[in-house]
Amino acid sequence: TCWLSVAGISLQPSEFAKPAFAVTAAWLIAQNQSQPGSMASVVAFSIYGLLLVLLFAQPDLGQSILISAIFFVQLFLAGLSLIWIATIIAFGCAIVALAYFSLGHVQSRINMFFTGELEANYQVAKSLKSFMNGGLFGKGPGEGEIKSSLPDAHSDFVFAVLGEEFGLIACFFVLGVIAFVLLQGVVRALSSRSIFIMLAMTGLLTQFGLQAFVNMATSLNMMPTKGMTLPFISYGGSSMMAIGIAMGLLLALGRGGAWESAGHQGETSYAQPYEQSYASNPA
Repeated sequence: TCWLSVAGISLQPSEFAKPAFAVTAAWLIAQNQSQPGSMASVVAFSIYGLLLVLLFAQPDLGQSILISAIFFVQLFLAGLSLIWIATIIAFGCAIVALAYFSLGHVQSRINMFFTGELEANYQVAKSLKSFMNGGLFGKGPGEGEIKSSLPDAHSDFVFAVLGEEFGLIACFFVLGVIAFVLLQGVVRALSSRSIFIMLAMTGLLTQFGLQAFVNMATSLNMMPTKGMTLPFISYGGSSMMAIGIAMGLLLALGRGGAWESAGHQGETSYAQPYEQSYASNPA
């Protein structure tokens, strides 16, 4: 099942697994950089494989792709060879192909997207109608008419409700805020001298950006439908708490001065392995 009941509260574990995996994988990759002969990389791949097995058992292809994207970006930035990158991409394509031929709902969604049969895809047809109905400035707060007949209007298709009630201007504003967060995060991550901080931040930013993109692209019929929440806007306790934790970790890691200066005071520093690695391999 996708949900667990804890003290009477329903939680979706996969939402919390994303930020936890991003930080854990970053730490393990950083350990492997500082100690090349260690088992850190094996542990990282084992955790990744276990998460994929659990997600496919649900099945949840969307979260599997998101976890894979986080791990791939981190491995790429850590200096993974082109042969391994090609192998991982081929593996990902094989997984998507397997899901297409083995999962009926995945096959139908992909087929409907490429054939353009909006009549068969009720949600997307209603979503596009919401955007057209909203126009430039929208109908006004609470004045949306189509949301009452749009399934998952509060979560997966909340961007369509935003477009109908607040218009194209509000949609561009939300897009701009998301782009600003991503840009500031990437600049801060790449300016860090610590490979752990850099990888952890880029992993969390990948989760945030890709999740937002999938939600908005689905509402606009730019990709096959996939249930994924829009960060900080979609309704949902698990999603809201998990993305809040992710952004909290991002802010904490972004204070790189505190982490890096700690290393000069005798505490563990991840900056030194990164600097040594870069010095020996500047390309």
